[in-house]
Amino acid sequence: MENIVYRFVSVISCLCIIFSYAYYKSYSDSYEKNQISQKVKEEAVRETALPVENKENIIVKPGASCVYEIYYADTGETLREEGYVSSQFVALKRKDILSYLEDYMKDIPEEEKEKGLVSYKLISFSSDAIRFQKVYSSKNINCAYCLVLENNMVVVYNGNMSEICEYTGINAKELSIEEQKKLSEGIKVKDEAELYSILEDYSS
Repeated sequence: MENIVYRFVSVISCLCIIFSYAYYKSYSDSYEKNQISQKVKEEAVRETALPVENKENIIVKPGASCVYEIYYADTGETLREEGYVSSQFVALKRKDILSYLEDYMKDIPEEEKEKGLVSYKLISFSSDAIRFQKVYSSKNINCAYCLVLENNMVVVYNGNMSEICEYTGINAKELSIEEQKKLSEGIKVKDEAELYSILEDYSS
């Protein structure tokens, strides 16, 4: 009887020891993994997080990559153009590029006006890579005239739609369905030459 009790106690003791060791080992491994993971995160932060004063002193290096994201607000389409940074941005700091973009939008080139440039932003900045975003919208296109339909007739307004410039006498029924749709939304015309070219096409 004593042997049975002794064996039982021995088995229980062994099981307790095995369980305790397994628990300790599992806890130890988990703790070690957490420590390693934490160290990796801290190293990553130390490598990427520079003091504010250092970030302000970063300049764009020659050969840095440059990405332009072109967004068309009318269609929701986004294009991506990748290449190397233009020489005009080399050796500039972030604040210099922001200042350049601000001046650019104050005096937008005619070509960009015709395309309907709405905004020009710096999305990300580092010494090795910069990323810009340009947004275009037809609603922002400067124009001299606007063609619309009124009572199924083509009418010419001035650019800001505040005054009628001409009643053309052209009936919408004489035009294609596609052209009627464009006119119902309003067709922007940049100058007098383009206006007469369109009206001539309608009349032919």
